[in-house]
Amino acid sequence: MLTFVVGNLLGRADEGLRWGRLGHAVYERLGELESIRYITLLGSLGIVHEKRGDLAKAQEIGREGARAQPPPLRRGAPRGR
Repeated sequence: MLTFVVGNLLGRADEGLRWGRLGHAVYERLGELESIRYITLLGSLGIVHEKRGDLAKAQEIGREGARAQPPPLRRGAPRGR
């Protein structure tokens, strides 16, 4: 969320990308590189890279997000977790 808000909405792309790198490290450490939260982070990173004009990096990140396979939601499971 900070990646998107800081990097896109506040227009501080470099700072937003720093938050994104930190988020990536956290999800990697937790073993959650297939989680919905991580895929959302990738989307935010792609938007910030696109805003900076780095379309190749934005597309690369978009492809990574498309390849990720989040676990299916269980019936009755809270969304966004």
